[in-house]
Amino acid sequence: MRRDRIADIISTGREIISRAKSDKILPDTITGATAALLVTIAGYGEPLSEGQWRELAGVVGGIMRDSTYADLARLRTLITQEQFLNVARNQGYSRFIRRLDDGRWVCELAPKLEDLPDE
Repeated sequence: MRRDRIADIISTGREIISRAKSDKILPDTITGATAALLVTIAGYGEPLSEGQWRELAGVVGGIMRDSTYADLARLRTLITQEQFLNVARNQGYSRFIRRLDDGRWVCELAPKLEDLPDE
């Protein structure tokens, strides 16, 4: 994936997470793998399988440098299944992420294609 696309994912993801924090959907502090996973799913804008999400979140976390998301410097590779399950199974994130019937994951706050204006 190109670096400019990853930068777009990070920018969009951070914006959506900021909105979710202000609406009290997410906690004020999100760190490490959780931050990388949530920024990725929010910023990607399309459903991702677990494997795609974990791999891309490792890349996003390794690139994203933001003092509001601590412990990102240690992320350089694929997010572990344990780290993924800590987010996927956490009821506190159920208003932010959702698993589709086909097993892929989406962010509930990400714009849907039908909500975007035609260009």
